[in-house]
Amino acid sequence: AASAAPVEETLAALRAGLPFMGSEGLAAVCDARVRYEFLGQLDKSSGVDDLVRRHAAWGGRLEERLGDVELEPGSLSVLRADAREVVARQSYTASFRARVPPPAIARLEEIGQLEPGGFLPCRITVQSDFTIDGATGKLLAQNDALVDEAWDVPGTIARTEFLLARRPPSRDAVTWYWDVLRLQTRDEWSAAGYPTQDNGGKDFEFAFASMIARQFAIGGGIGICIFAASKVLKSILLSGGAVGGLGGGGGGGF
Repeated sequence: AASAAPVEETLAALRAGLPFMGSEGLAAVCDARVRYEFLGQLDKSSGVDDLVRRHAAWGGRLEERLGDVELEPGSLSVLRADAREVVARQSYTASFRARVPPPAIARLEEIGQLEPGGFLPCRITVQSDFTIDGATGKLLAQNDALVDEAWDVPGTIARTEFLLARRPPSRDAVTWYWDVLRLQTRDEWSAAGYPTQDNGGKDFEFAFASMIARQFAIGGGIGICIFAASKVLKSILLSGGAVGGLGGGGGGGF
């Protein structure tokens, strides 16, 4: 069986601090090489300092970027425990209001989901899996994913807004927006039954780039392009960086 005392101490610290732990408490329970992953290749990192910075920023940045966001944390439960490792899971739900991009306004008005002022009520659930060393009790990995995803217009808007708010410190607003849009498109195409891994994924990458190029080239894409540009500009301003500083990421990004 896993060594009870150190593992229980880490579990107790996670229960007390999640979804966003304080720096000292998190650093005390982490392995120095702790890994973090969010939606596969979208956001990956390693090292205790990096994970501590993320937790320190998450709560404030979500409120800063999403407005009046409400967080509803769930309970931490142990999924598996043996001598080698313990895996625990906790979820939280973020509720917020998103401003709707121009091309979607008519559709949401039609189905009665648009609030006054052009806002859409959104709910996103984040599921976090924590891997703990069975001998030392140290946190080895945190893996975050989105659950209960809907692929309709409201679900896509909610997911995009939340993902943009999760921009990590090392990423600039422009490339992060591109990666979020690519991830959203790939997952939506997969959910609809379209192949996205043919030819090692190269066919999808070409189709995605071609789609974006067409949207920027035709008049029908002007609305969404303006909206996209405004989102990127807002991210730059919130991160405290000037346009000329995009390449460095800076310390204020999320």
